Amino acid sequence: MSSLDNIGDNYLVLYAGVEFGNNNIYRKTADSIAVIASCAYTCRVWLDSLASRSKIAECVISRKGGWSNYRIFTANLVMSVSERQDLYLRFKGAGNERILCFNG
Repeated sequence: MSSLDNIGDNYLVLYAGVEFGNNNIYRKTADSIAVIASCAYTCRVWLDSLASRSKIAECVISRKGGWSNYRIFTANLVMSVSERQDLYLRFKGAGNERILCFNG
């Protein structure tokens, strides 16, 4: 599990070389994302670069109580994803919050 702290509006996070699997490895492909969080944000997810226009998901994260009250939020991918890809996350919201982790 990785932790992201003090995420602000328009912050960008890169996970380089994420293996999404293919017919030879894992025999699965990704179809959704999950974010565990306690704050009100939108997490937009791109493959390879923001300039690629390959936005694969947008996960709306709503506040569910105090910052220690984490919940799982999911979003379906808008396209099939496989192989090894760089994964970019851009957060839209107000203020600086703590996001516990991102699971693909």
